[in-house]
Amino acid sequence: MARQENSSDVVKTSFKKYEFSDLIKTKAKEVAELMKKEHDDRKINKNSQIRKFFDDLYSVKNTIDSSSDKEKSFNENLPMIYLVASKGAYAKGRKHIGQNFYNFLSNNITTIDTLDDFEKFISYFEAILGYYRYLNPKEN
Repeated sequence: MARQENSSDVVKTSFKKYEFSDLIKTKAKEVAELMKKEHDDRKINKNSQIRKFFDDLYSVKNTIDSSSDKEKSFNENLPMIYLVASKGAYAKGRKHIGQNFYNFLSNNITTIDTLDDFEKFISYFEAILGYYRYLNPKEN
């Protein structure tokens, strides 16, 4: 019998440790479920709060994608990507997000080193956002 992963391992482990298809197919749903549990228990991780972090990263992605030299643009914008982890710490301190979402942000964003990493992470985060919206269709 395969060892079952501790429910918080998925948010404590960098996305780089998993196959991309596994991230999208199973890990994203696991993260969304952990975030939903925190929402139900403590009324944190509101859809709008989670979406704000994604939007910050997606804005950087759009900047990079519109550049003629994407690698150069990525390197110039890498501090802005890392800044999102800092914003996560701020939101955690204000009790707007839970420990699992904070762990997800900090343990993933800080491991982004390449444009390919960033693109994979954005897709992973987008999958999480989709599952989370499905699990938490209305703000309450």
